[in-house]
Amino acid sequence: MNIHYQSESWILEREKIPSKISVYTFIIFDDSIQGIEFFDSPAFSFQKGILKQVGPHELISLFKNFKKLIKKIQKEMT
Repeated sequence: MNIHYQSESWILEREKIPSKISVYTFIIFDDSIQGIEFFDSPAFSFQKGILKQVGPHELISLFKNFKKLIKKIQKEMT
């Protein structure tokens, strides 16, 4: 579990998110969306401000997801 905060005033409104986009992470305190991913394309987005000092492992899950998407695209292209 990572503890982080929404550092900017930009928010996504759940009711306006198209059905081809999935919310995959949000803040439990105010339900603001931090991460979305697309069903119809290999793309995702994430916004986060990390509390304390950024460590080398804070964003590992995002990079693993990115690597998985790249491998999927490479497989589809061969």
